[in-house]
Order: sequence, then structure tokens, then C-alpha cells
Amino acid sequence: SRGVKEDVELLRDVVRFAVFAAWLQAAIWPMPRTDRNRLAYLDTSNLRFPALLEVSSILKLTASSSLEELLGVSCEMFPSIADLQPQESTDALQRLKPLPPSYLELLRSVHGQLCEVCGRVSPEPALCMLCGSLVCLGNKDCRGSSPREGQCVDHARKCHAGQTLYMLPYMSQVLAVSAPSCGLWECPYVDGNG
Repeated sequence: SRGVKEDVELLRDVVRFAVFAAWLQAAIWPMPRTDRNRLAYLDTSNLRFPALLEVSSILKLTASSSLEELLGVSCEMFPSIADLQPQESTDALQRLKPLPPSYLELLRSVHGQLCEVCGRVSPEPALCMLCGSLVCLGNKDCRGSSPREGQCVDHARKCHAGQTLYMLPYMSQVLAVSAPSCGLWECPYVDGNG
């Protein structure tokens, strides 16, 4: 009988193989850009079921049968860590964080808040609409891991597989990030004139 450590190592090997299979699939058949992006920025530092589910969704496998379809093994083969498997598929849409009912309330909620990366009050805050993190937008003193990219792209890569939306309250716009591309959308708040 294997213990937790052996099961974790075996599962890491399964995830590594699944990532290899996904890259092999991408080399042979066309893969949507969003899936390539998800694969490129997959968090492999914690190779457990969430990573396997992410790769499974890229390979178009269902969450419940990903191990069976990919390798002919089941979750029962990992009894000591089977409880780590999430119940929801990563294919489900992730809900955006709710915004305050009025634009003024949004401004009040971010005014004076500290950037989660540099720890300073951001002159131009960007509020991640997926996780609620507040980071700096366009601040030369608060860059991402690449000097050519800002915190918004860096946060999107690290936390959301390169894709997220930010509310830019001081600019009254929404920033859409699909790393490394970005685009601006109109503010979801409107006045009496639309």
C-alpha cells in the first residue's frame, strides 16, 4: 500500500504526462489561442488535481473521467489524496466579483487602498474582477516579472492563466487581459443619459 507521499508523486507524474500530451496535441492539431495560453501559464508548482483538471479541460476531457480517458486509471488509484479532487469542473464559467451598485461606492472602496504587490497606494488602481485583487496600472515603479509588462498582465498570468478583467475606477473603463494582449471596454456604470 502506498502512502500520501507516493500518491502525490504518482499524481505529479500523471499531470506532467497530461501536460506533455496537451503540448503534443497542440503541435499536431490546431488548438485555440485561449487553450494555448492556459497551457502556457498553467501553474505547475502545485501539480495536483486542479492542474490535472485544467489540462483535462484543454484536452476536452470531462473532469469526472479525465484520468480514465487519458491514462486508463481512476481516482481510486490515489486513495490517500482522493479527497483533494475538486467536485466542480474547470470548464464551468467563473463568476465575476460583484461590483457595488453605484460608481461612487466603487470609487470609495478603492480610494486609498494598497497595491497587493508593491504595498503602496496606487495612483491608478486596477481591481481584478475575478479574484478582487487590487494592483497598479501603468506604474513604472510596480512592474511585473517582465520589465515590458505591468502588474495587470503579470497578475493575470500568475492567477488566472493569463486572462482576466479589471475594473479601472479612476479611468471609468474595463481592462480585458488575454496575456500579452490587452483591450479597453466601456464602464459598466452609466448615468441617467446612458
